[in-house]
Amino acid sequence: MINDLRCTEQYLAKEQIETWKERNILYNTLWFWLMVKGPDVEYSDAAINEYKKLKCYAEWKVVEKKAGKRVLNAPIGEISADLMTGWWKPFKFFLKLNNKINRKTCTKQFFDDFGSQLENMSNEEVSKWMAKEFGRDESACKKCLEFLKVVYTGGNMIPIITNYKSGSTLDGWDTKMLGLIDDELYNSKQVKSWNKYIQEVFGSVNEFINQNKLQHYLSGEKVDLFWDRTIKFGYLKATDQEWKRYFEKVESKISYRNELLNSIEV
Repeated sequence: MINDLRCTEQYLAKEQIETWKERNILYNTLWFWLMVKGPDVEYSDAAINEYKKLKCYAEWKVVEKKAGKRVLNAPIGEISADLMTGWWKPFKFFLKLNNKINRKTCTKQFFDDFGSQLENMSNEEVSKWMAKEFGRDESACKKCLEFLKVVYTGGNMIPIITNYKSGSTLDGWDTKMLGLIDDELYNSKQVKSWNKYIQEVFGSVNEFINQNKLQHYLSGEKVDLFWDRTIKFGYLKATDQEWKRYFEKVESKISYRNELLNSIEV
């Protein structure tokens, strides 16, 4: 069972929770992002409970800030939490949405244009609709929706020193880990701050990986990349099969980490 951390009474009334369970994942994701107020899901009570399953975070406290914002109080001071792999960039490039306007405007425009159509569709109907509306292969659309189902689960969230976006990528955990392992590739202030935090709190990158149950993001000593780094033409020209492999791989990584977290006795 997928434990979506948005679907809790911290964000939704009881009747909204029931409605959420009946609606498809695309409508829910867009609606929540546009309409629901509160601390970022990464700082929600449910997310904190997920982090505290791991011994390395068991004693960390939540610090309340102005306007409902939160941070985590680590041994070295206040730090952030973040989605490991974000959903907006892959979704935007997959459907070839307008890349010249900001996320909020683009999301609102998409919801205004299609929200009323999407609201009462099943997930299967949404994948067929996406394929027809945006000229994509239906099987790739199905994998996109499977990915959206696990984005806001504990397996895709982690405390970290800063929200590192790793340049012009798909905001994936693979390229973020690559920056930790290959500092020459992403020789930035963000990567240096990550490494400093990891050394001070965990002692080494290997311990950070082990204690956070991230071993399956590696293949041997190298990062198991989600996307073929030899692609030079950009994501807008990627094929349906490439997108299908991407969504399938990311979903499997997140789901496996959920299994690892759920197996911890607390």
